[in-house]
Parts: sequence; C-alpha cells; structure tokens
Amino acid sequence: MKKFRFLGWAILGIMSLFLISCSSVSPTAMGSGKAFNDDGSANVVLIYYGDQNIYMTRPDISQDGFMPLLSQKQVVQRVHGMKTGRDLAVVVVGPIYDSRELLPPLVKQWQTALQPEGFKRVIFLRASRQKGIDGLPILFDSAIAGLDVTPGKASIAAAAFAPAP
Repeated sequence: MKKFRFLGWAILGIMSLFLISCSSVSPTAMGSGKAFNDDGSANVVLIYYGDQNIYMTRPDISQDGFMPLLSQKQVVQRVHGMKTGRDLAVVVVGPIYDSRELLPPLVKQWQTALQPEGFKRVIFLRASRQKGIDGLPILFDSAIAGLDVTPGKASIAAAAFAPAP
C-alpha cells in the first residue's frame, strides 16, 4: 500500500512539473512591457544569431527560395547597395542577448554599422516562436534612447534598455 501511495505522489509531482514548464508569459509581461506594432514601417529586418549568423528577411534577398546566412559586414554591404528606405531597421535577437551585459554592446555595434548607411531609428526586439515581428517585445528603441545619429557620435542612454526579467 505504501508503494502505491509513493507512486501516486511521484506521478503527481512529475505532472505538476510538466504543467509548470509548459506555461508561458505574454510578451508584454516581459521586458519593457511594450510590444512592437509597426511591421509595415520597417525598411530592414535582421534576425541576429551571432556576428556571422544573420538573416536579412526584409528586403527579401532570398536566392532560389533560400535566405543566405550573412555576416554583419555582408549585411552592411548589401544594405549599402540597396535602394530601400532608411527610416527604420529592426534587429531581432534571441533571449540570450536580453541582458544588461550583452545588449548594450550589441546595440552599439549595430548602431555603428547602420549609422553611416543613414538609418534614423534602430529597434531591437526579443525573438519568440510567433511568425512576424508585430507583437514582439521591444528591448531597445533608439528613438526613445536619445541616440545621437550624427556619424561618429553614437551615444546610448542606459534608460532605454528594458530591465532584465
């Protein structure tokens, strides 16, 4: 009888852990609480996995139905040669970069790369499993940050970074 009672509690414990692990938090509950809802205005959309692993999803640069994997240098070269608007660049990053240690250097790196190309605004979003960028949590917005877009004078206000969850 004690064996069955122990087995019942063990199964109940495992099921509880499973249910807790499947729960999720809405994007607005994480980060700054602000969700991006301006997909139509984005001139360039980059999915950033690392300095040598970047997909450019807008404008469409797919070749034979496949998106090429680019380095940051290659992204800048492609953007330089494109006749696309320069109002808004969106960089989508994974949750690993959503920290006060990793996000600021990454923002500065991309701002330094995109500034000479004439981009007025750069927004960083936290990736999720959803399709598209509308509704993704905003991690950094250069318009809010008071970013000086004069070439060679990039300054980032720390208040623009969302607190780490």
